[in-house]
Amino acid sequence: MSQSHYPTLFIGLFIMVLLLVLPMIYPRRSFRFTMLFQVFTLGMAALLFILELYQALME
Repeated sequence: MSQSHYPTLFIGLFIMVLLLVLPMIYPRRSFRFTMLFQVFTLGMAALLFILELYQALME
């Protein structure tokens, strides 16, 4: 039984929208926000990698 990749695609689309919207909302001068933003993006990339690996192993 193969699983669909729709949840992963929706998560990726949501992350891309956040990456486009968040720098417009918050100024880039905020050092604390840039650190949080980098941690957030790295965490989301790791989460996507884990989801893809899990789906590949479950096939």
